[in-house]
Amino acid sequence: MRNILLMFSGKDCRNGTTERAFADELSRLKRRGASVLVTGVVQADQRQVIARRLLGTAPEEIRKRIVISTPGTEFDIDRLVDDVDSGNAEIVSYQGTARSVSAETAGTAGTTETAKTTEAAGTKTPSTPSTPGAKAPVTTAETLGDVGIAVSSAIERFERNGDLEPGVLRVGIDSLVPFLEEYGREAVFQYLHLLNGRTRAAGGIAHYHLPIERDSSTVSILTPLFDVVVELRERNGIVQERWSLTESDLSTGWVPITQ
Repeated sequence: MRNILLMFSGKDCRNGTTERAFADELSRLKRRGASVLVTGVVQADQRQVIARRLLGTAPEEIRKRIVISTPGTEFDIDRLVDDVDSGNAEIVSYQGTARSVSAETAGTAGTTETAKTTEAAGTKTPSTPSTPGAKAPVTTAETLGDVGIAVSSAIERFERNGDLEPGVLRVGIDSLVPFLEEYGREAVFQYLHLLNGRTRAAGGIAHYHLPIERDSSTVSILTPLFDVVVELRERNGIVQERWSLTESDLSTGWVPITQ
């Protein structure tokens, strides 16, 4: 999270907080392991900037990365990870069967994002993983359980190859929407609780994109699972971000997204 620690100035913080207090808390979370929820409706390439930062970009620091791709997203693994072919990255490609209904009305599901996939005549319709040019090992997962097993196995492989120092492991899911549409809030809540715990136990940082508005009911329900919520928005042609720490009142103001 070094890039994040350096990106805010004291005047950007709310409630009398200072740059030092915010940076100290982020450093503590990095040492302990942390989970981050990224919300807000902006272009995919802007969300990818945040994803790249959270996966770690400092060339002098080794990172062990696990990227979970989902149907309908536009992330490019080669843009997310510089050393994708170094043996330090693994990809889990979720190809489940999301129902073609609005998740807001699908029982326990709760996102109003319009991205939906189709189900043809009761059979699964696999999607092509959005990982063009990827050279990292790819594991295909058809269910939420498969994703959990694949991620846990990848973490175990990284652990066997050497101790994971705090902040080395990075896990990222490019969209929670397909999971919510397929399984609903309760199942996704439980899954995220388990994945956050597994990542934290390895001293890692997990982040998840949920491209809907911050004040939606789904975000409110899931927020207690996370240490940090990152809000994204576009104002007057400028894409901005705001970071909030859920265990305290520490929060930044809105600042332009930097590459």
